[in-house]
Formats: sequence, structure tokens, C-alpha cells
Amino acid sequence: MKRARFIPGALLLAAAVIIMLTESLPYWISFILLFGAALCLIYGSRGAYYFSKGAKYVSMKDKESIAKASVLFRKALKAGLPENYALYAGTFFIQQDDAELGKNVLEPITARKDPKLSAPAMTSLSMYYYSKADYEKAISLCEKAKEFGYKNHNLLIDLATYYLAAGKVKEFRILCKELEAKADSSPAMLDFLAIDDILSGKFRSAGGYLQRLFEHHIPDFADPYVHSAEVYLHYGDIENALKKLNEGKDKRFTRFSIYSAEYIETMISALENPKERVPFTEAVNDSPLLIINGKLPQWNASETECNDMKLPGYPAMEGFEIEAYNEIPEEEGGEISTDLTEEDEEWLRKHQAEE
Repeated sequence: MKRARFIPGALLLAAAVIIMLTESLPYWISFILLFGAALCLIYGSRGAYYFSKGAKYVSMKDKESIAKASVLFRKALKAGLPENYALYAGTFFIQQDDAELGKNVLEPITARKDPKLSAPAMTSLSMYYYSKADYEKAISLCEKAKEFGYKNHNLLIDLATYYLAAGKVKEFRILCKELEAKADSSPAMLDFLAIDDILSGKFRSAGGYLQRLFEHHIPDFADPYVHSAEVYLHYGDIENALKKLNEGKDKRFTRFSIYSAEYIETMISALENPKERVPFTEAVNDSPLLIINGKLPQWNASETECNDMKLPGYPAMEGFEIEAYNEIPEEEGGEISTDLTEEDEEWLRKHQAEE
């Protein structure tokens, strides 16, 4: 971007070389021109310098360092950056403090013919539209990036998130088939396979995926802890649900986190309250997609208290075990469809009512 900033330095350099070769003017003039060219080129490269310093601050992750990185990236963009650097800076601003600036930086890059630039830019730009609840636009950008052959983990994770937010359960399930082959390399992908099983009512298998996740990873995001709590609440196991929620509330939360510490505290408070424990558990079990999308179901406190940590009348938990992943039925042809099952329509009805 802004490659014209190097033209003055390049012209001065060319003039100096020509003068030195032709000896048409005194050598001291050539040296002045070379010095001027060096200054111009250094000045033109200051954007890369600001960017490099900003990237170092980003790696520190604390709030003060992120604020310093923001200032430096703004200077870098103003001075001019190569598009691969601008892509990083634009993504940073969407994730941090100025989504509009990030959008303005990324949009021109999405139009580039080189998919190595345009596809990652589309993936990053999709987060802007997701933050505005424009799920269709976010999905469209990710699907287009995917058509270009871009299959970065972040793309697949973002697309799965957007499908769920939009209530596109069938599309999410089809994508999960693709995630399955890569799941062990990513705790987020293992978590999505657990979500798929939760939405399919296969809680024993969902627990198996989450068990594998916690055995091989220490996730720094709260999602798998909340989903584990969902699984335990299916079995009426208040004790283990609370244990997972208490672990999850201390995890890292960002601008794009599905959950917040306050959300999890609300769940904990409801489960610890003897009058809310049973109705809240019932509400969670009736609204799995709401919980998965970071929304709370409605529930009313009971007049009677329940002090049981294992609620009666719920299925017995016989241990977790991952079930074989179901192939997509041939009649669906593996293609994305908007047809919904009765269960999907019920989840969507509740989801839309809550919104």
C-alpha cells in the first residue's frame, strides 16, 4: 500500500547512479543525491518500523502493551504498509479497539486477485460483520474464502461459530464432518464436535469429546467448560456442572468471546440456589442452542427448595464414550441445505424469542 512513498528515493538513487556512471557532474553531487535517496527510503520505510514495534507489544498481551501497539499500528498505516502487514494490523483493530478502522483497512485487500491475501482478509473481515450480528454477511465472506482453497483453522472455527449464531444447525453439522479430521490439533474443533453431539442429543459422546479435549489440552477459553456443564446438567449432575463452571469463569475473555465471566457467574448462582437449581437445569436442557450461543434461557425460581447435588429423575451417567461420526445421508448429497428438522425449528423458535 502507498508504494508511491518510495518513488522520490528511487528517483534520487537513479539520478546519483547515472551521474556517477556518466561523470557528467562532480562526484560530490552524486554523494548528496545518494544521501538524499537514503533519507527518503528510510522515511518511506518508517511504516514497517512502527509495525515491527507494534507487533512486539501485541505479543506481550497485557492491556498496556496492546494500547501501545494500537498507537504504533495507526502510525504504521498512516505511513504506509505492505498489504500483508496491513492485513495483520486490520485484523488487530477489528479484534481490539477500532473495528471501523479495521474494516476500512481490510476491505480493499479482500478485492485482491491473490487468494493468499484476499482469503485471509475475508476471514478477518467476517469478524466485523459477526460483531454487528450480520451473520449472513460473515458466513458469505468465510464461504468465499473457503472456495478459494483457504482452509486455515481460524476460518473453519469462525464459520462454525457463525453457523451456530445464525441457527444454521444443518450447515454446522456438515462442517463438523470436515472438522473431525483436524480435531485433535485444536481444542476449539474438539469443542465443536462436542457441540454437534449436544445438539444431536448424544450427550455421552459429547462428554467423550470434552474428556479428550481436557486430557490433551488446557484451554484458555471458557467455552468447553460451559459445554461440559451442559453435558453434566443433562444427567442432573449439579456438582460436576458447578466444578466445570467454576473452572471456566477464570479463563480469558475477549471482545469476541461467546461467554463472559458474568454469564458464567449467573449460571453458578442459579445452580447454587436451592430454589433455582431444578428450574434452571430444566431450562438449560430445553435450550441447548441458546446456551451454546451465549444466551441464557428464561427460568423462574421454584417455591420449594432442592439441596440435592444429583437431581432425581435424570438419566444415569455410565461414563463418556465417543460415538462414530455419522456420515452425511446420501439423499442430502453432502450439500448445504436450509431444511430444518422439528428439533431445529424448536431451537430456532426459542432462540429468536430470546432475541
